[in-house]
Amino acid sequence: MSGDTLIAGDIGPTGRFVEPFGDLAFEDAVNCFKEQVKGLLEGGADLFVIETMIDIQEARAALLAVKELCDNFTIVTITYDKSGVTLNGTDPLAALITLQSMGAHAVGCNCSTGPAEMIPLIRKMKPYAYVPLAAKPNAGMPVVENGKTVFRMGPEEFASYSKELVQIWWAAAAAPHRSISKS
Repeated sequence: MSGDTLIAGDIGPTGRFVEPFGDLAFEDAVNCFKEQVKGLLEGGADLFVIETMIDIQEARAALLAVKELCDNFTIVTITYDKSGVTLNGTDPLAALITLQSMGAHAVGCNCSTGPAEMIPLIRKMKPYAYVPLAAKPNAGMPVVENGKTVFRMGPEEFASYSKELVQIWWAAAAAPHRSISKS
């Protein structure tokens, strides 16, 4: 860390599914991510952002790779489809419980949906989260216009969803907590 600046090492998906849904062995995925983590550490990463994961097995492999090499703060975000699950059927609560029990410092959702669709996902996780939740939506669903990817949601509409995300946090903070034990 240099002064007040933190460097986040970004880890994205391999583009392959981990067994049993795909042909990538779990240990091979861990080793692939460990190589990336080593490079990011050598480059000065203070924390890690594992993001846009569509497969809980791949997210687990990436998190395990980080945990085997260091204890740097790590955020893991999963991408969910319109029905609220990953491509291979993992729901947000199962992902949260899995990743926070493995030692993720924050868990959440990113991409694939706009902020309106992400709110129910965060709402479902919040009562069981003992780690901070991350919400990193797109500006709506992208469309292709004239060969370019375009997000039609403007900044005012995008920002308007922030209030509800904050209200979810405050409502859960005031309510009895249904947490899952760390042990």
